[in-house]
Amino acid sequence: MRKFIKRFICAALTIVLVATALVLPTSAAEPTNDGVRVDVKGFQRRADSDGTWAIRFIAGLDSEEYTDFGMIIKYRDTSGVAHRFRIKGGEKLSEIKETVDGELRTVTAAELGAAVLYTAVIEGIPEDADCTVEVVPYCVVGDENVEGSGKILTVEGDGITTRTEYSLANVKDKIKIYGRSVELISGIACDFSASGIEFNAAVSGDVVLKVSSDGASYYTLYINGERQTTRLEFADGTDEYTIAEDLAEGEYNFKLIKQTQAPHSLSTIMTLTIDGRLLDRPADKELFIEFIGDSITCGYGLVRYPTEGVTNYGGAKYMDATLAYAYKTAEALGADHSLVSFSGWAVLPSAPGAVNGCVPAVYGQTSYRRGNMAYTPERTADIVVIHLGTNDLYGRKDTYADDFVSASKDFISDVKAIHPDAKIVWVYGSMMSGSNLTAFEQKVNTIIGDLGGASAGLYAVKVPQNASGPNNSHPNVSAQARSAEILTEFIRANCMN
Repeated sequence: MRKFIKRFICAALTIVLVATALVLPTSAAEPTNDGVRVDVKGFQRRADSDGTWAIRFIAGLDSEEYTDFGMIIKYRDTSGVAHRFRIKGGEKLSEIKETVDGELRTVTAAELGAAVLYTAVIEGIPEDADCTVEVVPYCVVGDENVEGSGKILTVEGDGITTRTEYSLANVKDKIKIYGRSVELISGIACDFSASGIEFNAAVSGDVVLKVSSDGASYYTLYINGERQTTRLEFADGTDEYTIAEDLAEGEYNFKLIKQTQAPHSLSTIMTLTIDGRLLDRPADKELFIEFIGDSITCGYGLVRYPTEGVTNYGGAKYMDATLAYAYKTAEALGADHSLVSFSGWAVLPSAPGAVNGCVPAVYGQTSYRRGNMAYTPERTADIVVIHLGTNDLYGRKDTYADDFVSASKDFISDVKAIHPDAKIVWVYGSMMSGSNLTAFEQKVNTIIGDLGGASAGLYAVKVPQNASGPNNSHPNVSAQARSAEILTEFIRANCMN
């Protein structure tokens, strides 16, 4: 075993120019938009006379401006041999050779969708070894190390299967992102409720994600537009999760939407591993709506587990934003969406100078839990729905009567600064009744009227009160659905040309 490992490492620096079996893309890859891309284009396998075999990986760079490049390779077989090492790249190549039916031919970098190619070879693998070889290419741009999409090879006897591992941070041109997402080199950040990703892929077999969370995160999965019955749970920490199994070969659409709110977890989707390839990014919908709210918008307590002794349904396990009015409204209107919501949020601060639970203090940030980074949307909203005021009415007794109207007007100005052409719809009534509802309705009408009302693109809509949900008198699933119906009808009638 020691002899094999030594040979394995030393041979890794060898460059083989001709191989007898080539597996490469049949068409050139699409050009990249960001100018920073490195990925595995294919591999060549060669049987040697001493009863071993060798494999050469071919990686492509989409630019010649990189200062360094190489591959990270992991090898493991059933006999217990395992090794991980980094191979620094050698010469950049404009072409490689392949042998097909005994004839030697040339494949250029351009044919493989790359500016230049480079290779790494491992040798001395026993012919009877069932093994897995993972390779991740990398390049260095200035001081930044960029890891690209890799390949995972599984060898069983004479058979060999391949899977591609995509680093999602490096293929964002193929991924549609929902919600406010901080730029990360490790992946795509999904923090707020109903944030997530959508992608198209030609695949077969299993679909695997690597996800990092700083608390339990729950997601809803849609495949080809159909909501899957299994609720996905990503545990605290970093791990890989199979989100779909044994898929027949074909083209699929996958959408992954976070049920959990930001206070419960920061979630980063890091890699995607498939037997297949990513296709074009899903198209944007014509309408884009931002929802701003509190626990009602987050879907507080909408997942009821038959757990005896539960006294607080406010935890991540019991929350599902995809069952709440906001997400359902976006679905009904065929709209793209972004939710900025958090249980306990209000317009007014809880105490003079306090920002905890105060939406205006953090609304201008991309993700308040990841630092004070200003939010500059790539796409501004056509409609902004605000469902705030419940926590002001019931939790800001000292300041609500005098300050709510002026603070709400100021907050609408903050919203218009980010979404200048958006129509604003203020939703109220979900947890209000009697004199409380009457008084709040008067305040909302004052806010909307003073700012110009419908002629200025500002509206208010009342939804039914419901206290049949879990503790704290939150709306239940049926009430959320009814609110979505009312809001959808109102938006169609008043806010869409």
